[in-house]
Amino acid sequence: MGFDIAELGRSLSYGRLFTILKHSPRESAFVRSLAGDAALWSQTDHMLAAVVDQLAVVSWQLQGDKRAARPQPLPRPGAVRPKLGPERLRERFIEILRRREAANG
Repeated sequence: MGFDIAELGRSLSYGRLFTILKHSPRESAFVRSLAGDAALWSQTDHMLAAVVDQLAVVSWQLQGDKRAARPQPLPRPGAVRPKLGPERLRERFIEILRRREAANG
């Protein structure tokens, strides 16, 4: 692109800078600084990952093995998955509540 930020207000107008930033591609450092790694995936990428996840679940359901583990969804950029399952999270939550009750008497 080739512009010097030191020229802002002189040969580089604020309007031109706004236009450059507004139309920056997803992969640009500016957009990634605002949206993080989630900026790397487009809406189409997220929708395709959802389709893959659903196909994995359907395949898992149709295989007939009751003991087979449920398939994990594809990791999405910027999404943080809990390391504990729902039952373990519930147990941890109850444990924390009991400690607080004990501490408060």
